[in-house]
Amino acid sequence: MTPGWRARLATLAVLLLIFGVGVLAGIAGDRFAQRQSSDLMAGEPEAGSEAAAGADTASEEASSSRDRWIIHRVDLSPDQRMVVDSVLGFYRAQVRGLTDDYNDAYWSAVESTRDELREILREEQRLKYDSLLVENDRRRGRGGND
Repeated sequence: MTPGWRARLATLAVLLLIFGVGVLAGIAGDRFAQRQSSDLMAGEPEAGSEAAAGADTASEEASSSRDRWIIHRVDLSPDQRMVVDSVLGFYRAQVRGLTDDYNDAYWSAVESTRDELREILREEQRLKYDSLLVENDRRRGRGGND
């Protein structure tokens, strides 16, 4: 191997190493930024808290909201708490609406993709594909592509 090729290989190895470190640093930085922004937002539950991982029922929200939201740790007056809870309620309604819109768009894209794939298949393949999709959706708790 000539010295020129060795230099090229060494350069390539260094570039790949730098790229890999950059990717890892980017992932770590992104996770750190997400954690910081969620801690700073008033309506965001703390990562890792039991309430953040809990069910989304009205009774649990009402009982755990004082511990669940960072904003509730600043010793709010009763009037402030009422306004804060109103803002958080509005926020939750917005997020639910966005989630519903996303889910509708997502399943529309999934169905379009499935329909396009079905057109490629022969009849016996299509029947098997459809039965596999039904089984997969059932196993994942998506009874009717909702």
